[in-house]
Amino acid sequence: MPKAAVGQPYQVKIEIEKVILVNGLFVDSNIASRSGLTVNAGAGEPPYSDNTVEIQGTPAQEGKYQIVLEGQTRNAYGGNINFRKKYDLVVLKEIKN
Repeated sequence: MPKAAVGQPYQVKIEIEKVILVNGLFVDSNIASRSGLTVNAGAGEPPYSDNTVEIQGTPAQEGKYQIVLEGQTRNAYGGNINFRKKYDLVVLKEIKN
Protein backbone atom coordinates (compact mmCIF):
# COMPACT_ATOMS: atom_id res chain seq x y z
CA MET A 1 0.00 0.00 0.00
CA PRO A 2 1.43 3.46 -0.82
CA LYS A 3 2.68 5.46 2.15
CA ALA A 4 0.77 8.54 3.28
CA ALA A 5 2.02 11.81 4.78
CA VAL A 6 0.54 14.02 7.48
CA GLY A 7 -1.33 16.96 5.95
CA GLN A 8 -1.31 15.51 2.41
CA PRO A 9 -4.57 14.26 0.83
CA TYR A 10 -4.55 10.49 0.46
CA GLN A 11 -6.73 8.08 -1.49
CA VAL A 12 -6.18 4.44 -2.33
CA LYS A 13 -8.49 1.62 -3.32
CA ILE A 14 -8.01 -2.02 -2.43
CA GLU A 15 -9.81 -4.28 -4.87
CA ILE A 16 -10.05 -8.01 -4.42
CA GLU A 17 -10.89 -10.30 -7.32
CA LYS A 18 -14.05 -9.79 -9.30
CA VAL A 19 -15.87 -12.76 -7.81
CA ILE A 20 -19.22 -13.19 -6.13
CA LEU A 21 -18.79 -13.03 -2.36
CA VAL A 22 -20.78 -15.22 0.01
CA ASN A 23 -22.26 -12.96 2.73
CA GLY A 24 -20.26 -9.92 1.61
CA LEU A 25 -16.86 -8.62 2.66
CA PHE A 26 -15.84 -8.14 6.29
CA VAL A 27 -13.60 -5.09 6.78
CA ASP A 28 -11.68 -4.41 9.99
CA SER A 29 -9.22 -1.61 10.66
CA ASN A 30 -7.48 0.13 13.52
CA ILE A 31 -7.73 3.52 11.77
CA ALA A 32 -9.05 5.88 14.46
CA SER A 33 -11.62 8.58 13.70
CA ARG A 34 -9.14 11.27 14.79
CA SER A 35 -6.58 10.02 12.23
CA GLY A 36 -8.16 12.06 9.43
CA LEU A 37 -8.67 8.92 7.34
CA THR A 38 -11.82 6.95 6.62
CA VAL A 39 -12.34 3.41 5.37
CA ASN A 40 -15.24 3.06 2.94
CA ALA A 41 -16.44 -0.40 1.93
CA GLY A 42 -18.41 -0.93 -1.27
CA ALA A 43 -16.40 1.67 -3.21
CA GLY A 44 -16.17 -0.26 -6.49
CA GLU A 45 -18.19 -0.50 -9.67
CA PRO A 46 -21.29 -2.71 -9.82
CA PRO A 47 -21.79 -5.64 -9.85
CA TYR A 48 -18.61 -6.08 -7.79
CA SER A 49 -18.82 -2.88 -5.72
CA ASP A 50 -18.58 -4.86 -2.46
CA ASN A 51 -15.15 -6.12 -3.55
CA THR A 52 -13.50 -2.69 -3.23
CA VAL A 53 -12.50 -0.75 -0.14
CA GLU A 54 -11.31 2.86 -0.28
CA ILE A 55 -9.09 4.60 2.25
CA GLN A 56 -9.18 8.36 1.92
CA GLY A 57 -8.73 11.63 3.75
CA THR A 58 -5.95 13.88 4.97
CA PRO A 59 -3.89 12.17 7.67
CA ALA A 60 -3.69 14.23 10.86
CA GLN A 61 -1.07 12.13 12.68
CA GLU A 62 1.70 9.75 11.83
CA GLY A 63 1.40 6.07 12.63
CA LYS A 64 0.97 2.57 11.30
CA TYR A 65 -2.46 1.16 10.60
CA GLN A 66 -3.73 -2.21 9.49
CA ILE A 67 -6.69 -3.03 7.28
CA VAL A 68 -7.99 -6.62 7.21
CA LEU A 69 -10.35 -7.94 4.56
CA GLU A 70 -12.07 -11.28 5.08
CA GLY A 71 -14.64 -13.13 3.09
CA GLN A 72 -15.73 -16.25 1.35
CA THR A 73 -16.29 -17.15 -2.27
CA ARG A 74 -17.06 -20.37 -4.10
CA ASN A 75 -14.76 -22.47 -6.23
CA ALA A 76 -15.70 -24.06 -9.56
CA TYR A 77 -17.07 -27.13 -7.76
CA GLY A 78 -19.36 -25.19 -5.41
CA GLY A 79 -17.09 -25.47 -2.38
CA ASN A 80 -16.21 -22.50 -0.21
CA ILE A 81 -12.92 -20.64 -0.40
CA ASN A 82 -12.11 -18.48 2.63
CA PHE A 83 -9.69 -15.60 2.38
CA ARG A 84 -8.09 -13.13 4.77
CA LYS A 85 -5.83 -10.35 3.52
CA LYS A 86 -3.92 -7.86 5.65
CA TYR A 87 -2.70 -4.49 4.43
CA ASP A 88 -0.41 -2.08 6.26
CA LEU A 89 -0.73 1.67 5.86
CA VAL A 90 2.14 3.80 7.10
CA VAL A 91 1.56 7.52 7.65
CA LEU A 92 4.82 9.47 7.83
CA LYS A 93 5.50 12.97 9.10
CA GLU A 94 6.59 13.76 5.54
CA ILE A 95 7.45 11.79 2.43
CA LYS A 96 10.97 12.34 1.13
CA ASN A 97 11.69 11.70 -2.54
